Amino acid sequence: MKIHFGPAGWVQWPDSEEFSIEFMRLLGLAQEGGSLISECFLVASRIDPKDGGDSGIGNG
Repeated sequence: MKIHFGPAGWVQWPDSEEFSIEFMRLLGLAQEGGSLISECFLVASRIDPKDGGDSGIGNG
């Protein structure tokens, strides 16, 4: 997993704005007790937006 910083700020998946925005929302919810930050990054490391996001589900 490679994290990118640019003029728009931090983007998890530069080629997939939808996935990046949803991941930022997930991290925001983590601070409310919805999950651990480490859990979010673990699952994010398994996601390939090119396959529609199915890669992170049930592969662990």
